[in-house]
Amino acid sequence: MADDIAALIHYLGFEKADVMGHSLGGEVALQAAIQHPEVVRKLIIVSATFRRDGWYPEIVAGIIEGRQLIAVDLQRQREGEGPVVQRLVI
Repeated sequence: MADDIAALIHYLGFEKADVMGHSLGGEVALQAAIQHPEVVRKLIIVSATFRRDGWYPEIVAGIIEGRQLIAVDLQRQREGEGPVVQRLVI
C-alpha cells in the first residue's frame, strides 16, 4: 500500500505531499515515508501501532494466520485452483 501512495502522489503530479493516516492508515503512511521519503514532505500518524508489542498477542496471531491464508490463496489462484479463503472477516 505504501507503493500505491507514492504512485498516487506521482500520478497527481505532486513533487511531495503531506501524508496523514489513521489506525492502519497511519501504519501505511509510516511505511510510505520510510520506503519513499522522496515524496513525503510531512507525516502525520493518528492512533496507530508502530511496534508489534503494542498489540495484544491474540491480534498478532490472527494477523499472522490471515497473512498465511492469503499467501496460500494467492498461490492456489496462480496455479489455477479455487480459493482457500472464501471470506475473511476481521
